[in-house]
Amino acid sequence: MELNFAAALTALTRGGINPAFRIINEARVPADYLWSRFLPERLVNSYDVKAGNLTIVPTMAGLAGADSPYAPSGLIDVATFLGSTAKIANTVPLTEMFMRRLHSMMQGVGADVQGDVAATNIILNFVNLLLVQAHMDRMEVLRGEAMTTGAVAWTFVGKDLAISYGVPSANLLTNRTGNDAYHGSASKFWTDYRTGRSLLKGQVLAVVAHPNTIDALVSNDVNKIVTTADNFVGPVPIYKNVGGTSGPLVASPDARDRTTIIGYGLEGSILDPSNPGETIAIPFCPEGKIVMIGTPAPRGFEPDIGGVSESPENSLALGYTHIGPTVEGKGQLGRWAKVYTPDDEDWMLIGKAVTNGAPVIEAPSKVVVLSTDMPA
Repeated sequence: MELNFAAALTALTRGGINPAFRIINEARVPADYLWSRFLPERLVNSYDVKAGNLTIVPTMAGLAGADSPYAPSGLIDVATFLGSTAKIANTVPLTEMFMRRLHSMMQGVGADVQGDVAATNIILNFVNLLLVQAHMDRMEVLRGEAMTTGAVAWTFVGKDLAISYGVPSANLLTNRTGNDAYHGSASKFWTDYRTGRSLLKGQVLAVVAHPNTIDALVSNDVNKIVTTADNFVGPVPIYKNVGGTSGPLVASPDARDRTTIIGYGLEGSILDPSNPGETIAIPFCPEGKIVMIGTPAPRGFEPDIGGVSESPENSLALGYTHIGPTVEGKGQLGRWAKVYTPDDEDWMLIGKAVTNGAPVIEAPSKVVVLSTDMPA
């Protein structure tokens, strides 16, 4: 079966617009990306990120210029600065060896699958999985780091991205170790949770943790936690048992002894630099972190970052994810992407994509982070 990617790309092109550019800009952040609920993406007609508590520091060692080539990869592979936004870019080739595997797979399917249909499906899946998802995943990782540490510190092949959000130091609670760890014999979980509630003045919008962190909490009898959840993904209501160990379970009437933790266990993948061809899973919410999110004031009209009012569903957001224009897209708003076949190399398909953006926390006092060592 012959695959004609050039013909398929021509058929997918509309109004002279490369199909990858159209697809990546029509894509929406998946609903199960939890951090995007608190830092929703916004298209902003600026390369500069502006927020009162945000400081972006591009370090000089190894920093590539705006005209630097993209790093070869299967996923997101490079971050540089263009203005004040982080430039995230990748290039993904479908090599001849990969194409041979595709040919073998299609021959097994049967001759009823036409080559042009197969080529179109490969292109669409290629764009969605290796370009769109790669950029969505990377931005969710950055949002997760911002929410769980109050900062972003990412280094990739000598290029550094450092962002400080001004989260008060008191809101980043001491990491609990040894017996004080949340799985330890003198667990300080409820002590820390009460501290977090106090810092947020009792107005807790959400509590988020990795399912393994919730499991460590619930499994430790010292915490006296009772839950009705049958798994630790999604909302997990918990309360402190004050009925003793021998009597019936009694839920504490104190609101500070009960909460609902959202278990967030989704992961992205990056290439393993030590093992070519292998990947490493990166959780969007790292283990050992519990993020308590306060209720911020509703957002209003903000001409400095776009000049438009927020939609009602974003009225309780802690900030936003700045998605700016790209030079590659000739200044058009949104991400840029392109998929093409090189001249005289019809057997190869290459995709490229760029995002200029950064997560922005505008209400840093509404973020409290509890930290604990995890069981070995």
